[in-house]
Amino acid sequence: MSLLLSAAFKYMLEYDLSADVRRAVLLSIAATTRTVVVILERTRDVKDAVRRLAYKVIAEKIHVRALTIAQRVRLLRQGLSDRTGETFCLLISSYVFC
Repeated sequence: MSLLLSAAFKYMLEYDLSADVRRAVLLSIAATTRTVVVILERTRDVKDAVRRLAYKVIAEKIHVRALTIAQRVRLLRQGLSDRTGETFCLLISSYVFC
């Protein structure tokens, strides 16, 4: 993925007001060391559908060992305190049975 496209995706994930745009970017973005932080930030999105998709993308595209210990702990804390438990179950079921 080119740096310009990656920067555009990161910008859209952080600042776009439309949940549909954020979801489309999550589906299209490549999980790299430069994009993993913004993907993790979407687990705190205001829309349930975006949060659910963020956990799904993390489970499918990012191996748990690619995350730092701090990122893992933050992800677990956020998931355990999520308003809807089903979003976090996507991640846990993926990582536990790997």
